[in-house]
Amino acid sequence: MKKILLLTLATIVLNACKVNSEVAGQPPFKFNKKTYQEYTVPYEGKKGITLYFQGELIQPNVYFESVFFRDKEIKLAPLFSGNNFEFTADYSIGYQDKEDRQMINTARGEYGNKPPVKSDNPFDLQENEAVILYNVKGKQRYYKVSDLQMLDKKEIK
Repeated sequence: MKKILLLTLATIVLNACKVNSEVAGQPPFKFNKKTYQEYTVPYEGKKGITLYFQGELIQPNVYFESVFFRDKEIKLAPLFSGNNFEFTADYSIGYQDKEDRQMINTARGEYGNKPPVKSDNPFDLQENEAVILYNVKGKQRYYKVSDLQMLDKKEIK
């Protein structure tokens, strides 16, 4: 009896989650330009990737929230001009110094090692793929972009 009750409860919870967010097949917008470009800023010790999207809305009331790219979720602030829109997202990587780690068989010996940082990206994406999170009339949807064009690396001086 408990198993049936748990199974029913799990089904209700999963269906409730499914109602609020969907992966969209045909989005209410069309991209005209989708690019990304790696950059470095040597004097600041930074590096990163800039994503750029430009397109037009097919239907009104679309709100772009964020883009998932590689292992990060990046918040968006799109600019609208009539039915046209554009937005950029900065994926800042930063130079990471490899820290020494204590590799000893006891917990005491490994004390002080930092645990690995878990990705906040729930999608399994290729190098040139991204997922756009957007809202239409309060309903969250996702759209996978799989043909981002890579531009030449840029060094900012």
